[in-house]
Amino acid sequence: MAYDEELARQVRAVIASRAEFDEIKMFGGLCFMVNTHMTVGVTEHGLLLRVGKELVDAVARGGTVPMMGQRAMTGVVRIDRTVIARDGLAAWVLPRVEVALGLPPKPPKRRSTRR
Repeated sequence: MAYDEELARQVRAVIASRAEFDEIKMFGGLCFMVNTHMTVGVTEHGLLLRVGKELVDAVARGGTVPMMGQRAMTGVVRIDRTVIARDGLAAWVLPRVEVALGLPPKPPKRRSTRR
């Protein structure tokens, strides 16, 4: 999986300043989970942010695009490097961390005992 290792290091530092987190490789990159919620992802193109369906249009401005792959990822936007450099990484990441901290943790997934 290809993702920007330096950006991932910077995201780790920003999130760690506010919350504990887990990392999971997915979407062809690295996703950061805060309070069991996917919050931020790092790809080779920049950041993926889970903003929710209701905020996709509100955060859409130059350099941000709704995330599309083989199918649309509802409520996720991609932030390119020029926007990160312009606005600062923490300005994008910390609000998403705060939202995740305010949500109840997801219950653990039950695994079937059938064979």
